[in-house]
Amino acid sequence: MPIHPPRLRACALCLAALCAACDSEFAIQGLVTPGDNRPPIIVRPTLALEGSGLLELRATVFDPNGDALVLTYEQISGPFARQVSSLTVAGALNVKLEPAGAGLYAFRVRASDGFFEETADVSIELGDAGSGAPAAFRRIPEGRFDIHITGQVVADRQSQSFSLEGTLEIRTAPESHAGDNAAIVTLRTQASPHFGAAPPGALIVQSSTSNGGDLLVFDMSAGEVLLTAADGTRSREAGAVFRSAESGVSALEARAVLVAFRVDGDTITGEIFLDTSDIPTPDLPRFAEYAAQFTGSQN
Repeated sequence: MPIHPPRLRACALCLAALCAACDSEFAIQGLVTPGDNRPPIIVRPTLALEGSGLLELRATVFDPNGDALVLTYEQISGPFARQVSSLTVAGALNVKLEPAGAGLYAFRVRASDGFFEETADVSIELGDAGSGAPAAFRRIPEGRFDIHITGQVVADRQSQSFSLEGTLEIRTAPESHAGDNAAIVTLRTQASPHFGAAPPGALIVQSSTSNGGDLLVFDMSAGEVLLTAADGTRSREAGAVFRSAESGVSALEARAVLVAFRVDGDTITGEIFLDTSDIPTPDLPRFAEYAAQFTGSQN
C-alpha cells in the first residue's frame, strides 16, 4: 500500500519526537533535536547603586551556538523599582531603575534562544539615605571555597568540553602588600596546567605575585568580584595560565582575563574567560579560548 504525503509527514514527525525522547544520536536531516543546541550563558549579572541614586541592572549573555537571544528581566522582591530606561544590544542588557527607598531589591534576568531559557538572580540591599555603599558589598567575602568548573577550551579543530574540581581562595590584602588591590584571589584546579599530563581545562588564576605585587585588577564596585588583566603590564609571573586541548601545546598564558564571581553566604558562583590575545574585556565572553562557569561552597 503506498504511503501518501500527509502520512509520510506524520511518520517523520513521530520519529523525530521518539528520537528526542530517547536522547539518541540519530538525527533526521532538516529536523533539529535538543542535542544540537546548547543553552545561553548569563555571564555577568550585576545590580549596583549609582551616584545618581538609580539602580543599574547589567548582564552580559552569550550563546555557544551563536543563536539570536531575547533578554528580559523582572523584579522578584523588594519595594517597587520604576524602570527609567532599558537597553539591549548584542547580548548586553542595561536597565536603569528608580528605587522606592530602603530595602532588599531582587531581580531575575532571563535569556532565551527560542528553545532553552536560562535565568540568573541578583539583589542589593539599600539602607537609609546617606548610608554609603550597598550593605551586601561593604566587606570583602573572605574564605576558601571548593568549586566545580565546567566549560570549553580551544582544541585543534574545535573546542573541547571539560569538568574539573578546584579551589578559590579570597582574603584581604595585608598591610605589607605592595600592590593596589584590596584583596588577594587565587583560583586553581586540582590538576596544575604546568604538568604534562594535566587535563584540558586545568588552570591557575592568581591576582598577586609571589612578592606581593598585583598581576590582575581586583574590583568590587559593580556588586560582584571582578578580576581583569591590567592594561599594558607584564610580569615574570602570569595572572592566568590554562591547559588547552591542542596537541603538542603546553600551558598557555592568558593575556586577556575576566573572572567574575558572587558570594552568597557559603555559596559561590562565577565565570572564567581567558584568551592568549589582547581581546578587550567586554568581548571576551564571545571570543575566549577558555570559557567556563563554576559553583561551590565554603569549606
